[in-house]
Amino acid sequence: AWHFRAPSSASSASSLGAGGGGRSEGGGAEVAASTLGVWLAEHRVAGTGVYAGLFVALFMVLVPTTPMELLAGYVFGFRWAFALLLALQPLAHSATFLAARRAGLLR
Repeated sequence: AWHFRAPSSASSASSLGAGGGGRSEGGGAEVAASTLGVWLAEHRVAGTGVYAGLFVALFMVLVPTTPMELLAGYVFGFRWAFALLLALQPLAHSATFLAARRAGLLR
């Protein structure tokens, strides 16, 4: 099974531009995504819960979830991500529907 690996300290120092104030040319989003991926991979059970909550929350506020789906495959592996998303996507759709219904948007 393939597992997510954090970048080595030497490669992360060069990618962050050693001596460049800790900022990479690509911005902080790359570092944040890498950090999230590492944390999710290291904390398998808690990471799954955090990922599930984040996925449903982002779906409900109309953020495209394709990057989150790709992240799941990258961090958890194809089989676990497939099973996880098979459960999460209907849950996210239902939660969005129920929230809209409760807000009075669907009567």
